[in-house]
Amino acid sequence: MKLIQSFVGLLCFFSPLLHPLVAHCVTPLPSRNQSPFVRVFGLPVAESGHLVSRGNCVGKVAVDIANTMIVSDEGREKILLDGETSITSISMRYGLYRRLEIGFDIPYVYHGGGSLDYFIEDWHEFFHLPNGHRDARPRKTLEFHYIRDGQTLHLQEHHSGGPGDVQFAVASPITGPWLKRGQNLALRATLKVPTGKDEELHGSGGVDFSLRFCGEDNTTLSAFNLEYWAMAGLLYMGKGDVLSVHQREIAAFGTLGLAWQLFPWLDLKVQVDGHTAMFHSELTELGIGAILLGIGGTAYLPADYYLDFNVVEDLAVDTAADVVFQFALRKKF
Repeated sequence: MKLIQSFVGLLCFFSPLLHPLVAHCVTPLPSRNQSPFVRVFGLPVAESGHLVSRGNCVGKVAVDIANTMIVSDEGREKILLDGETSITSISMRYGLYRRLEIGFDIPYVYHGGGSLDYFIEDWHEFFHLPNGHRDARPRKTLEFHYIRDGQTLHLQEHHSGGPGDVQFAVASPITGPWLKRGQNLALRATLKVPTGKDEELHGSGGVDFSLRFCGEDNTTLSAFNLEYWAMAGLLYMGKGDVLSVHQREIAAFGTLGLAWQLFPWLDLKVQVDGHTAMFHSELTELGIGAILLGIGGTAYLPADYYLDFNVVEDLAVDTAADVVFQFALRKKF
């Protein structure tokens, strides 16, 4: 309790110092399913319904660390996902015209044994939570293994790093008399190209295209210092080389999030993301849609810098990575 009181005291102390230096602009949490066989597709993260203004640019460097330990056997199909994936990405969004935003996302993917196994096991022990299959597996090992009808369709046991699939993005605002001041809606599209190695699960080996509506409301709940956002769209997955025989072509996805402005320079956020299945499979890990819960926030720093942080858990157990830690530094130019 004393630790929490000290933390709140520090926030209150710095709040008046940072207040005149920040510009408030709520953005969604950049959550997505980082399960090894799912993340290779072009599933987009939630973005704002407000576009970057003409002639301006927002750049971002983000790091996602996803730890997974899943073992499942449904007779015909068996899967083992034991490893840690780190994704470092560089992103840019630029206001080309008043009604057109363009951008790109360039990831670097590394699959390895990781370093979070001890932390996660200690966390489970402290809160008396089950460790699942972690107790039966050696720590800091990597094995992504999928078997169907006795045939191994994917086996990866060596650490690997390399470029992931690059995404190109465009967006245009949607306007109308039904939108009030502080409410924004945009149509966003992304095209993912196969620049990553599919045999190492850095990419899917196919071209993917997504189309989605992104909206936010900064007005309705402003009396409570609350803002919310939503996203809904469809993803077309071109035929790739990752379990391609069992891959679906279309997936639906969506997001719903809420932000509370604790201080003028700090927003706390909660977000639920979901999508339908990417594969035809009897396994929960591949054949059932995922639901994720993200809890994090944004710190508004001087000189138009923003620090995003987020922890993502799989609400629908085994449909996504066990836990994902996200950190991102954004800058407005």
